[in-house]
Amino acid sequence: MSVVIITPDLYGAIANGGIGTFCYRFARLLADSGETVTILFVNPSHEKHKNWQQIYKELGIKVILISDYQRDDADWWFVSLSKAVLKVIPTDTEIVYLQDWRATGFHLVRTLRFQPKKMVIASVTHSNSKWHRMGMRHLPDSVDEALALDFAERYTVQHSDIVLSPSQYMLDWLQEWGWQLPQEQHVLGLPSLPVQNDMPKTELLPISRLIFFGRIETRKGIELFIEAILQLFDTSPELFAAIQEIVILGKEGENRLGSPNVICQLLTDKTQILCRAITEYNSHDAQTFLQNHAADSLVIIPSLLDNFPYAVIECCQISSLRVIAAAVGGIPEILASTHTFHPSKQGLISTLRAWLSETITESPSYDWQGANQRWLAIHDQLKSRYQREIGSQQQSDTIARVTICIAHHNHGQYLAQLLQALALQTYQNMQVIVVDDGSDVASRQIFDAQAQQYQQSHGWQFHPLADNLGVAIARHRAVQFAGDTKYLIFVDADNVPLPQMVERYVEAIEQSQLDCLTCYFEAFQGEDMPYKLHKNGTIKRRYPVLYRYMPLGNDPVYSMMSNILGDTQMIIRKAAYDEIGGFLLEETQRYTGYEDFALLVRLSLAGYALDVLPEVLFYYRHLANSLLRTTDAYQNMHNIHTIYRDHLRRVGMEALVPTVWELHQKKQGYTGQNLHLDAQWIKDHIPWYILLQGMRAKIAKNLLHWKDKIVFLSRNISSSD
Repeated sequence: MSVVIITPDLYGAIANGGIGTFCYRFARLLADSGETVTILFVNPSHEKHKNWQQIYKELGIKVILISDYQRDDADWWFVSLSKAVLKVIPTDTEIVYLQDWRATGFHLVRTLRFQPKKMVIASVTHSNSKWHRMGMRHLPDSVDEALALDFAERYTVQHSDIVLSPSQYMLDWLQEWGWQLPQEQHVLGLPSLPVQNDMPKTELLPISRLIFFGRIETRKGIELFIEAILQLFDTSPELFAAIQEIVILGKEGENRLGSPNVICQLLTDKTQILCRAITEYNSHDAQTFLQNHAADSLVIIPSLLDNFPYAVIECCQISSLRVIAAAVGGIPEILASTHTFHPSKQGLISTLRAWLSETITESPSYDWQGANQRWLAIHDQLKSRYQREIGSQQQSDTIARVTICIAHHNHGQYLAQLLQALALQTYQNMQVIVVDDGSDVASRQIFDAQAQQYQQSHGWQFHPLADNLGVAIARHRAVQFAGDTKYLIFVDADNVPLPQMVERYVEAIEQSQLDCLTCYFEAFQGEDMPYKLHKNGTIKRRYPVLYRYMPLGNDPVYSMMSNILGDTQMIIRKAAYDEIGGFLLEETQRYTGYEDFALLVRLSLAGYALDVLPEVLFYYRHLANSLLRTTDAYQNMHNIHTIYRDHLRRVGMEALVPTVWELHQKKQGYTGQNLHLDAQWIKDHIPWYILLQGMRAKIAKNLLHWKDKIVFLSRNISSSD
């Protein structure tokens, strides 16, 4: 069976943590049991240690390194990185193990959701980004990036087939923070390997060495350790009479004290006890060091937040090693209460006092062999699941009825292109309904001409409105003419769908059984048809990509700040549209944008199932006079926030919006006057050559303006003379 482990951390390749250690040990466990194992190491900034891949080659484990990838400006870095995974994952993959951190499986999971099942996905919950920030007591540098990454990590776990957790604690934490987890969940501990250089149990000596063990960072409690040592030394220096050295053992990390050498110097100056830092050891080297000094050492693991740390497991595998650890996270699932302390300075001081003043010889143990068997047993279950589910899939023969709803207003010059693109669709069971929303004479004439053509050739419907009532009402009228249909697809009259748009939308929504799907689009500027369709079905673009829109997905929190849900050109179950009441049709909506965003937000908050099909299905014509660009940006968002306020009013939190949005906009440097002219958005979305053209046009315009002004002034001066 072909097994793939996808990870952003890997033992041997970088100064890894628990995730990298797990992936190495689990891959080795699977390979030893006869499985064909491939590791996709997804880390563009890895440290290129010499010969690290040789470790895996000797174990019969293939490693594919994804360090170079194409970043799309419209995507977050972690989404682009996850897309690189899909490009290189072996085609014969049957079971995939994902790690929750950094969402490296996000694009894989999302893509598989919209096609017949090809592989079984298991997510392993180690330390998601939000959890890690809490442990480090960090505020994110970018709220947008934090929200986006948190969503991608939640999404990846939610839509996996099974979630595997080292500890019950982590499953409880995820549920407490509102993660939607797969129905099947298992707590397995962590796989491990026998201790290298096995030594006989030695006679315990008095404690003469204190060892901080763990990454030298805030979450692992380095500040707590230093503060407790210094305070205990100040109040009870006699307890340190036998202590000959203090060792800081672990990789460097972020903390508020400084580098390991600075920390050691601080301890030495205050206590006059030799302190040294060992930061270059890998997991095996650290375990060997602890083993060699087990007889006279006390290991301290003072984590502020932890899951099921290998640091504790490795200590438990060394006979005679005395260890105490903070009673946080999953640590109490490994250690008895006699080896844990309250994760506070006073808690550590109290426990240190007891261990340094009394003769305590108790050492803990960990059933690593039992954990290994649990992981292998789950893997056998996934193998059976693959054979049962993947092998028995059947394609549905039903072809659902789809109605394309088009609101047309003064876009006569583009309507023929749209209808031509719809006539080229590869999906057959569809009807098209075009509603003219009180267009001007020229556009109305084109509308009538197109109606005459397509009513006869395709049986499509064309309905004129006498007055301009607004895009939301025009779309809603189209729905009212739809009759018996399963799905609705809304299309703007100036956009151009690709030939496979309807077919892919229907395939994806039928496969996923969702209520609504949006998709990616590519923007262009131009008056002609944006592509040419060759006889073999290939597409040739006629215009460069102006920018891309790649909505992230259904996150109601992030959507309070920005539209990450999608565009008008969505597919939605007609039943869901009717239940939600369709587009908002109030008179005030007519003069604002975001009517599509408002519909998607209402669906999201009402609990309907939404997602994004990660494919470009249409070309978006960028027009300077579009509704979105000619309406008030603040008012557009005000309409969205009205929906949120109505929702939050039930719990007395309606004042939360637009306050959160305003704070977010302020941090980004936006104001009500420059929302359409955001420099960051322009940098991310507009190609340099378009900016250059704009600058040239602006300079030319200004030169003409000043030329006219000089001529005007000179004439006035001449006349006054």
